[in-house]
Amino acid sequence: MPAGEIETAVIDQARALLRQPDVVTATWRTARADAPDLTGAETREALKRLASLMRDLNPAGATVHRTAA
Repeated sequence: MPAGEIETAVIDQARALLRQPDVVTATWRTARADAPDLTGAETREALKRLASLMRDLNPAGATVHRTAA
């Protein structure tokens, strides 16, 4: 399987996780330590923006460039 397809699959799975209620709740609870006024709705919106950013950074079919270490 080409690396680009694997990367797309991994990012799709990560984006799906960001929408899971348990992940939203755990993120909200953890973030409230630094932002006590943070609401669940704000947390959901922030995770939604993160998922969109992940999609924008790796659009389907994008060529993946790697450099050898």
